[in-house]
Amino acid sequence: MLVELLAMRASDPAAACPRAACVDAVIANSSAIERREDVQQTIINASDIIDCNMVAVGAKGPGYTIVRDAANTYNGTPSYRFHMANDGANRVELSAAFVTQDDVDAANLTQAEIAKHVAAKSLYHFGSGFATQGQAWTYEYGVFLPSSLDSTSKGIISQWHGVPDRTTVMDPDGAITKYSLHDFNSQILTKMYFNKTTGYDINSTTPNGYMVDQGGYPPLALKVGDGHLYLVARADHRRITDKTDRVNLSPPRQRLKRSKGRTKEVSSPYQKLLSALPSDTWIPLKFVVVWSRWKEDGSGIESDGSIKMYVNGTQVVDWSGPLGSNDEHGPYFKYGIYKPGTTGIDVSLAAFREHGPA
Repeated sequence: MLVELLAMRASDPAAACPRAACVDAVIANSSAIERREDVQQTIINASDIIDCNMVAVGAKGPGYTIVRDAANTYNGTPSYRFHMANDGANRVELSAAFVTQDDVDAANLTQAEIAKHVAAKSLYHFGSGFATQGQAWTYEYGVFLPSSLDSTSKGIISQWHGVPDRTTVMDPDGAITKYSLHDFNSQILTKMYFNKTTGYDINSTTPNGYMVDQGGYPPLALKVGDGHLYLVARADHRRITDKTDRVNLSPPRQRLKRSKGRTKEVSSPYQKLLSALPSDTWIPLKFVVVWSRWKEDGSGIESDGSIKMYVNGTQVVDWSGPLGSNDEHGPYFKYGIYKPGTTGIDVSLAAFREHGPA
């Protein structure tokens, strides 16, 4: 049996807050970043933290690399060159959400609690990097688009990743319950297991009608595709994400598009032809994002979100509407490459910093 989701957290996690900004010294030589971390389940060692506030995730090996580039610097800091040869693997990225031993100590977690959260893929909830819904968060970094990008190039080059409520369960009658860690283990997992979102009775291979929250597409992503650099904003209104009710949007379409089941909506607030953007040079990006607040009973949205996007200091987006997922936690940031096309993709990014509300 495959038990994908075991539990969430035993107690309230530490309040989300950004780590203190710092600047790495520029090293003399470029170097490949060899380690990859499981940010959901692993306590990250200080020596594996990159650029003061991120850790490496995703594939490694020939064709799937992250290089700390001391030659191609951005505002005096080293950059990170991400390369994926093809779509044989999903991602090479740096993640701003992770948990350290200091975070675990501050939360006073016992070894038994740590073990439960490791199994639940929820240990990182006690770390930093998660946005607060309903408040303005600022994200800044540089992007270097190589001239090799063309109409065949495809991939997400930065994203805000959702955080599903892993102990939220819908029964066969459609009733939704958000369980505590203890109750989820004692009342649910003693009777069934979950493969992705779908529940099965113990020792059975037939779905039993139960579903658990598993997440979906990134609620906000900066993408390369169809010869464009473009932004995709998503909202998922349900407490339990319905992965069968999909909706996608590609350039040149920008207007709001809803899924067939009306549970999701997507729009593209920014689209720019790659040919109209400078290549082989650094482009400063800044986003000021307010993630939507959702009603605790799961009945809908409480307040709209908003996106302000700046390119080279010029505002190019002023958008508002439903934004994010109907979950307890706000999203966290990652940059690099996610889901490249068959021809692969190469991009450099640098100097990510985030700032919560003042």
